[in-house]
Amino acid sequence: SYGYAVLLLDLKVDLHVSSFDWDDLELGTFLMHVIVSFLTYLLAWVACALQSWAFLFPMLLSTPISFVWYVGSVEGNEVFPFIDEYFVDWNLKSIVFIVASLLWISQFLAFSYHIFQKSNNVLTSDADLFWMPRYNSVFLEQQLILNRKTAISGSVVESSTDTYRQIFSRNNFIFICSTMYHETEVEMTQMLRSIDKMAKADIHTNRNNTFESHIFFDDACSDEQLNLWAIQLLGLLEGTLGIRDVNRLKIITPYGMQLRFMLRGRMPFFIHLKDNNKVKNKKRWSQVMYMNYVLKYRIKQSLSQSEDDMGRRNIAKNKAFILTTDADIDFTSGSVIALLDILARDEKVGAVCARTHPLGDGPVVWY
Repeated sequence: SYGYAVLLLDLKVDLHVSSFDWDDLELGTFLMHVIVSFLTYLLAWVACALQSWAFLFPMLLSTPISFVWYVGSVEGNEVFPFIDEYFVDWNLKSIVFIVASLLWISQFLAFSYHIFQKSNNVLTSDADLFWMPRYNSVFLEQQLILNRKTAISGSVVESSTDTYRQIFSRNNFIFICSTMYHETEVEMTQMLRSIDKMAKADIHTNRNNTFESHIFFDDACSDEQLNLWAIQLLGLLEGTLGIRDVNRLKIITPYGMQLRFMLRGRMPFFIHLKDNNKVKNKKRWSQVMYMNYVLKYRIKQSLSQSEDDMGRRNIAKNKAFILTTDADIDFTSGSVIALLDILARDEKVGAVCARTHPLGDGPVVWY
């Protein structure tokens, strides 16, 4: 858009209303500027919602790149006639170039500091990303960068959100159900650490939420003998959840085996080891399995085993929720509470899907 704006300045357009006349070049340039500016705003919003660097670098590099492109496209030595008129001496031109370069470097440093004062809210709305939902097509890059909200605004929104959550999201019973197959050690570790974060958060919560975690492991055993994948999972329990393999309850079930643990924060943890000779394998059947298990069996069992009247009332009021996850994701207690807030706002809402995004960094993640 800056390139076309510079090209507009180079056009000799008669601005007298009485003799205003568009030719094909001027009209095409104007329309191109309008369209490209709008597309730049949309792409900047997408980039800003995904990665800060993907938003900042194009914004800051577009001006010098457009300048170099313009200089390379002009024939002859008169790039900017007014510079040649007022700065005849080459020393003065060098000073102007150095000052302009220093100004751009200061802009780069200042804007970089400004952008990275905010938290990385992935795939958020433009109302949460920018102060004003509009843009300036002439000074597009500078306006978008300065229009970006910082941590100051984010803290205000977060504090108001916390106040809202304190009102609505309380006294819930949450079953965390995860499917697992032949995940790598890194993926299993990531999942177990997410469960550990939920167990630790349950210690400090003041909302009386009760959590339970279940992992349904496909092709994990055969005739009560664990395979290498199940052994790999059990070998990670001590380093991630702080529990030893001996501190477990083993139960033979119609689908294979079940291992029960108690995590820190008194959070029950179940591992359901499926035997393909006894029950259908694959993730979709595991989902059918845990829906049936939680709804028809575990809720009733929790209702009878609940130690306090509050827990029994919560389950009786259908304030029980199932958090469905894959075995290779990372989630936090804050994201779970956010889902509960959405559910608590309207009793007609039956399910909420969270926004997921790839972990890591680089062009593939930006894409």
